[in-house]
Amino acid sequence: MADSARPDSDRIFIYIACLIGFFGFLPTFFFSFSELAYMIGHRYINFLQISSLLLWVSLIAIWKMKKWAVFAYTVTIIAIQIVQISYKDSNSWDYMSLIIPTLITVTIWYHFKKMS
Repeated sequence: MADSARPDSDRIFIYIACLIGFFGFLPTFFFSFSELAYMIGHRYINFLQISSLLLWVSLIAIWKMKKWAVFAYTVTIIAIQIVQISYKDSNSWDYMSLIIPTLITVTIWYHFKKMS
């Protein structure tokens, strides 16, 4: 009986990571409409909007336990971090913007083998 309950208890960590990611998606997406984003440039705005939507799609697929989404999420997070670091004058990056994506990434990679 305990073995049959195990997969659901393992998935709870994926669900928590996805919920945290969904809440993290909102500020990033709405930041793309801020005055600071417009001051940085239109390419930055387009990048934020596209990458936010990619994260959202990836998180939905991770919720459904799809392996491809782990790769998509990881690549998108790395791209976001590189772009934010490269815009040093924008003050859009600090070490705190790396903590939650790192925790989510570690969690989903830990459960990677259980995905289809």
